[in-house]
Amino acid sequence: MVELIANSLFVVIGLVIIILLGMLAMLSKWYHKAKMGQALVRNGIGGHQVSFSGIIVVPVLHQIEILDTTIKHLVFTKTGPDALITRDNVRVDIKITFSVGVNQDHLDVLKVAQSVGCENTFSMEALIPLFEGEFMEKLGITVRETDYSILYSNQDALTAKLRETIKHLNGFVLHDVVINSLHRSALE
Repeated sequence: MVELIANSLFVVIGLVIIILLGMLAMLSKWYHKAKMGQALVRNGIGGHQVSFSGIIVVPVLHQIEILDTTIKHLVFTKTGPDALITRDNVRVDIKITFSVGVNQDHLDVLKVAQSVGCENTFSMEALIPLFEGEFMEKLGITVRETDYSILYSNQDALTAKLRETIKHLNGFVLHDVVINSLHRSALE
């Protein structure tokens, strides 16, 4: 009788251990970990969830997407017929770099995921058209309001004014503005 109880106890303990190991194996398979510079966006039962570290994704119930949150350097050039004109009617060729990234906020990550798409955050070709209109409009307005001599001698003021005027980027953040080159356009 004691032997039967002991054997039954070993069987029950063995089954409990096997069940626990099986559950641990399932959880480890379902757990998705984010790399540095990425956010995980989970959709499905329970709504939208964002994680910058890791999240459980149950197959069939959830879908996971990876969003790139690293800083992208978008370079724009205005030369020749596209050159900008200053307040004192001097045509200037400019090459400028805007550094943008996804804001590290759950709501902003969701906003970017819904408006741009997670996969597009990895592609420079997808991001350039997204920002080109606004960035070039603000750059054109700022250059038109400034004389060439001031613009050329105080480029930091131009970048500071651009940082100040470019605020709302639908979940993205402007990290930096750098003027790579600025000079008068050729006479022809």
